Amino acid sequence: MKSDRPDLIQLEQDIYSALEKVDTPEFLKILDELAGESAAYLKAHLDMEHSFPSPSGVMKCRLQQWFKGKGVEGGDKIPAYWTVRMASGILSEPFWQAVLRMCPSMEKFPIARPMASVTCGDYMRGKGDFLIGDMGLGESKEKNGWIYKRLLEGQGVAFELPGEYMQMQQYLAGYNRDWCLYMVTPDSPGMLQGMMRNYKRYKDIPNWELPICYLEIVERRELDVLAGLSRAKMIFLDQLSDEHPPREYDGQIRKGMHPCNICPVRRQCNELYNETYISGESSD
Repeated sequence: MKSDRPDLIQLEQDIYSALEKVDTPEFLKILDELAGESAAYLKAHLDMEHSFPSPSGVMKCRLQQWFKGKGVEGGDKIPAYWTVRMASGILSEPFWQAVLRMCPSMEKFPIARPMASVTCGDYMRGKGDFLIGDMGLGESKEKNGWIYKRLLEGQGVAFELPGEYMQMQQYLAGYNRDWCLYMVTPDSPGMLQGMMRNYKRYKDIPNWELPICYLEIVERRELDVLAGLSRAKMIFLDQLSDEHPPREYDGQIRKGMHPCNICPVRRQCNELYNETYISGESSD
């Protein structure tokens, strides 16, 4: 680990220690300060001129984004629990930032919340979750159990969730920073832990406990930044044509993590490709 990045092993230990102090005056003072900024932070986010494409959506299917850009609605209804999870994730950000401020390993990495968005190339704007020190960013996410399990057992965010990896690359370039702390927490840790304890991989480990968070340092890579900027240009140019671009997946529902689960325009996609539309709920 480079000295100008947090030591993730130590940081994980510090997070557990900080969680034991959430009822202390020191923690509550930090949380009160961050919570006091939340109204202005959320207003800045809502007032931000959202770009199309966006850093968070640039890796989504070209056809889906073409329909979105044309204002087409319909297809699968977004589940209510997705909306709840998104809102709870935003509201939990001050809590986890307060936890990080309580960690000794983060003392030399002061945390600030950006109020203004930044440009990401010629076609995108975005706003990161928080700034760390002089050259770091922070992105905190709340994920459902299956995605969290994939991150714990997988090969990193670039492989497991390429859309979020690309989002961080664009933010790193926009803020001209070198690295990003990617911090993910599960939405139902107790239930996920109970399920995973029954898996062969864990059931023979006495008193196995689910890690309370997933931590990863994402380094800025100029090739990936340029790849995202190139794709953003392609999606932008798609909107200038009335002829739809090709879809990038096959429009079918599959168990597990598949991009076509709960696609908001899957009905229109199936109609274009003369396929039967069958509504189904996401399993991711």
